[in-house]
Amino acid sequence: MIMHTKKNKQAGFTLIELLVVILIVGILAAVGLPMYLGYAKDARMSEGKSLIGSLWTAMRGCAQTTGGGAGVCDADGQFTRIGVSAGGLTGNGQWTLGPVTGANASLGGTSNNQYALNGGPLTATGVAGLVTDNLIVAFNYTAGGDPPGIFTCSTAGTPPTAAC
Repeated sequence: MIMHTKKNKQAGFTLIELLVVILIVGILAAVGLPMYLGYAKDARMSEGKSLIGSLWTAMRGCAQTTGGGAGVCDADGQFTRIGVSAGGLTGNGQWTLGPVTGANASLGGTSNNQYALNGGPLTATGVAGLVTDNLIVAFNYTAGGDPPGIFTCSTAGTPPTAAC
């Protein structure tokens, strides 16, 4: 009895199998990319909120130790305490801190021992041309308000109005 062995055995994937794999990868990419971009934008907004929170904490600490008042606990006087440049630019160069109104925000005490934020909301504005371009986060504080502070955000480069 003679046994024949086939030396040119072909192996691999069929065209249909390859097309199915490409289709599945395409569907995952179509669903995953928009979700990833949304998560990345949310993370950047959280970074802006964190920067403003640090600034707010530094301003409150200043007001507690000095009594506050105009020119004493200004936002720009606290920039170096929270690790940003004197002009309000973060170390990675992606955010600029300061009030939307252009007036320097200051914090002082009121008659009922609450804080008063003067000079407009505290803001973190994304630097143009970077991943934070057109992102603005603002913090508005109202003494005695409920809640006393509200974050608003904008992804269009306009002053924020919607809570975030």
